[in-house]
Amino acid sequence: MLFYILSEYGAPEESELEEPDTSIKKTLVTVTLESPNMPNKPPVQKKLPGAMTVNKLRSLVTRLFKGSNAASLTLHNVSRQTKETRLSVYEIELDDDMKEISFYSIEDGSVILVRW
Repeated sequence: MLFYILSEYGAPEESELEEPDTSIKKTLVTVTLESPNMPNKPPVQKKLPGAMTVNKLRSLVTRLFKGSNAASLTLHNVSRQTKETRLSVYEIELDDDMKEISFYSIEDGSVILVRW
């Protein structure tokens, strides 16, 4: 039976024999949270899971920055220009509380602006 499978489909590749690492540590992204409305508050770096929802991020930001009106809080992912991508600076509003933050292309080194 094994000989038949090997002759039909070939030997397994090296990547098929390795188990992928699915630990939470591998899924964390480091982001910087900044608030232009609070210039005297220093930026905060946090490691967040990519599967975190925008609603949970909103709750975290409310506790970190202690804003006066949490209902009017807006979050924006900022893309900065780099030599490799040649992209200009743009902001993407994280407007759907039920989406995961990875949906908005948040990755290591991303900057999230917090506005009230």
